Parts: sequence; structure tokens; C-alpha cells
Amino acid sequence: MKRDLRFLIVELGRRHSLLKEEIEVDFEKVSEKLMEKYHINLAASSLHRLLHAMKLKSIEKPKRKTLDRLSILAGFQNWEELQRAFWGE
Repeated sequence: MKRDLRFLIVELGRRHSLLKEEIEVDFEKVSEKLMEKYHINLAASSLHRLLHAMKLKSIEKPKRKTLDRLSILAGFQNWEELQRAFWGE
């Protein structure tokens, strides 16, 4: 699953030069694939904000629900577990 998340980020980054409408369609497709494959409902708008934050290297804090879903996609049970894995307690 971690490899899939890395692929998702690379793929979204590669496509950022496309027209906005095409990107929105891609986010919708990625969102649908995440739901089909992992049963994780991550909105296209959340994926769009994630890509935007990566381009600007600044981020407005995502909602807790989004953080938990991204954590599940990365192979953790929730956001706290992911933080413990990276930074410990």
C-alpha cells in the first residue's frame, strides 16, 4: 500500500501541467480507484489540495478525516499511529 501511495503522488505530480479540467477528472478517477481497491473514500478535492500543497511546499492543515484516510492508505490505522511510526512518542 505504501508503494501505491508513492505512485499516486508521483503520478499526480507528473500530471500537474495538464489543464485544470483534465486534472479534476483524474482526481475523480483516482478517488474512485481508491474506493474500489482499498475501500477508502478520499474526495477528489482532498487529492487536489494535497497536490497543491506539494507544489507550494506549504499546506493548510487538512481535516482530521482526510489525515486518517491518508494514513490508512499508507498502511496505518489512523493519523496518530502514522505520527508515532515517524516521530515516536
